[in-house]
Amino acid sequence: MASLFFLMDARAQLAWTAASLVTGASRPCRGRGGILPRRAGGQLDVFQWLQGFGSWGKRSELKGKFLNLIDKSNYGIFPFSAADKEGFNSLVEELSGLSPTPDPARSPLFSGEWRLLWTTEQELLFSIEKGLFGLACTGSTQSIDAASGTLENRILFEEDSYLRVGSSLAPDEADGKRFNFKFSSCSLKWKNFEVPLPPVGAGWGELVYLDEDLRIQRDSRGAILVAQKM
Repeated sequence: MASLFFLMDARAQLAWTAASLVTGASRPCRGRGGILPRRAGGQLDVFQWLQGFGSWGKRSELKGKFLNLIDKSNYGIFPFSAADKEGFNSLVEELSGLSPTPDPARSPLFSGEWRLLWTTEQELLFSIEKGLFGLACTGSTQSIDAASGTLENRILFEEDSYLRVGSSLAPDEADGKRFNFKFSSCSLKWKNFEVPLPPVGAGWGELVYLDEDLRIQRDSRGAILVAQKM
């Protein structure tokens, strides 16, 4: 039933858009993301709207395929088959070309609470697979606040245990897709015991794809990370 309503709404939008090109009708039609684009004189630009709607539909289709593919890999612990690896690379390339967010490292969409879906970062995969001194890993999350220049990574384990790493964060001055980070704090908590660790490390990340709920990122070591907005 929901898909029927969606189809009816899409047809209504198309009908009003086409009519406006002929009559100059000023009905306040809306598309995804706001009021539909208009030409000078108030007429709706049907071609620009159809192009944007088509890109959104293609992105949604590719995202569905991408998420289904990485879901089989258990965070990246289970290696892809040759066919799945080829499919993964192809989907990343296609999504990168359709990323709706210009200069993503400077976008407010970058900030927020994120949870890890998949990665090639070996230290992270080791902690997820092996756990922490007998405690199983329950996930990995990030808190990003671009405005205040902070990033916190957390690997979570049973019994409220974690490895937490805090970093400074700043968008790259020359490349709107990149941000630079430097570790500033680190702590390890196992059950009721917590100890500080030396924060060592710095680098950059590049946002290959960013929208309101999905982020695909490469870093200076060549690792890939996929995260979903919480």
